[in-house]
Amino acid sequence: MHKLIEKTIEKIENAPIGFLTGAVSFLSIIAIRVLVENWLEKFRSNTGLFLFYEFTHTFLFFFIAYILFAFLLGKFTRTEWKKVSNILLFGYLIIITPPLLDHVISGGSGFWSFYKFDSLLGLFQRFVTFFGDKPEIGITFGVRIEVAISLIFIFIYSQIKLSSQEKQILYLNAKSKLKTENHKILFIRILGALWNLEFGNFRVNKKIRVLFKSLTIAFAAYIIFFTLGVFPSWITIGVSGFSKGFLNVNDINIAQMFLSPASIFSRQIPDMTSSLNIKMSIFYSLVLSGLILAILFFNFRQKFLSFLDNFRFPQVIYHSGLLLVGLGLSLKLNQSYFDMDIFNLAGLLLLLEAVLLAWLASVVVNDFFDKKIDLQTNNHRPLIQNTFTENEYRTLGITLFLFSLLFSAIVNFKAAFFILAYQGITWLYSAWPLRLKRFAFVSTFIGSIASLMIVFSGFILASPSESIRQLPFSVIVLLVTAYTFSLPVKDFKDIDGDKNDGVYTIPVLFGENWGKIIVASGIFFSFLLSVAVFNEFRLFWWAMFFGGFSFWLVSNMQKENGAVTYRNIFWWILGTIFCYCLIFAYIIVKN
Repeated sequence: MHKLIEKTIEKIENAPIGFLTGAVSFLSIIAIRVLVENWLEKFRSNTGLFLFYEFTHTFLFFFIAYILFAFLLGKFTRTEWKKVSNILLFGYLIIITPPLLDHVISGGSGFWSFYKFDSLLGLFQRFVTFFGDKPEIGITFGVRIEVAISLIFIFIYSQIKLSSQEKQILYLNAKSKLKTENHKILFIRILGALWNLEFGNFRVNKKIRVLFKSLTIAFAAYIIFFTLGVFPSWITIGVSGFSKGFLNVNDINIAQMFLSPASIFSRQIPDMTSSLNIKMSIFYSLVLSGLILAILFFNFRQKFLSFLDNFRFPQVIYHSGLLLVGLGLSLKLNQSYFDMDIFNLAGLLLLLEAVLLAWLASVVVNDFFDKKIDLQTNNHRPLIQNTFTENEYRTLGITLFLFSLLFSAIVNFKAAFFILAYQGITWLYSAWPLRLKRFAFVSTFIGSIASLMIVFSGFILASPSESIRQLPFSVIVLLVTAYTFSLPVKDFKDIDGDKNDGVYTIPVLFGENWGKIIVASGIFFSFLLSVAVFNEFRLFWWAMFFGGFSFWLVSNMQKENGAVTYRNIFWWILGTIFCYCLIFAYIIVKN
């Protein structure tokens, strides 16, 4: 029997499951789980909005658990990431069972399965009593059975893997190769000794060591289950603990925070369950992002650093500014106000992340179609350096694109539409057959429209009607004009590559000197136009000053040497615009 289990596990571990196949399988399991839950409830009167947030909440919860379990098993059993992922994917079929078990146990009436709300002391009591009492609500009978079976599976899997690897050095080894006896290393040695049950000349036999390690892994897995099962409690204690006292936050405070109607900027979600779903989806999205960044850094460091080097940080700041400009305009023009509570702050951060993911997805697309240019002027790019295979880079781009849509849709559906439009515009800009970046003025006009989509995403957040109706057409004209004339500053560094690839940017078409004059004049004109559009003539001399300074920067920048070069001009222009915007905001607010 033992050999049969080992062979079955080995077969699952070595199954040829690719990233796309695994992702589709995982999403299918989540979809079935949501389907089963709602089917047993006869779909009640659940709206499409409810089902969307039910899916995102479920997906993010189990995806975070998947990553944590993969890390736990991979690290402590020294098993390859892919093998552990295959095992977990197969084991995740168990998540379909809790609603079925609850349906049977309750005699068809069902239980309400979500989280456990409790105080800090109550959480400790529930931890040592396997989630405590009242299994009819929160952590229900079905969920507890699911957790128990999962822990047994993790224990057995750990035993099998550790038995075959007992002679290897696992995680923390008391016989560290480090020679320095300082307090930190001594602490690590003690942990290693505890983990290996090795104290001086005394070493516990193999079976007991494997049993101890397997129980430790299973206990760590229980901590993960429990932490996620009471996650709203941790958030509420962390947020409200400073004002109420960490020991004074109770289940009522947690319910008030997560089950009360959700107000995400201008959106109102009155339904209690949908409110919980959207709030937890926002938080889980941010947690997931942090976990993925950690995994990429520790497991795929070379690729991660290579892509990080390709972020083009001036553009990251630029896109972040676009979203905040849209939000600021909405607050001013709509005379609206919202409470920047923990949910709005988290929602804003998530939408900001979605914008940056959309930008990075467009970078991947651009890198594919600009390889000829990059070979000559940007040879540090990942595809030129062969840091990624084309298939890996394509998968990365698709993943960034999908998560940008998911994260933005969680915050606001209309914002997700604008980000989808942004992605479509940037595709037409970079990709064949149109490849609109080849044509001077057309390319930057298209880029300005893409930028406008991000501004719109920020604007509708604080708009009571969730529309851009209150955004004057003159402001749109100003933004498009400013972006059209400002964006060409990025083209000067690629003149040689653009010429060879038939991309006719302003500096390619008119030459470097005249190109500088044209772009500098356009930026100067944009500053002056802002005075007329907002009918705020107190800005005139400020616009003259910053516009004139920008004109001087662009017209005097150098290819390589000097303080202002083709590669850092974007930073200079961003800084100048930022200073002008601060003065602009001060004058407008003061008025």
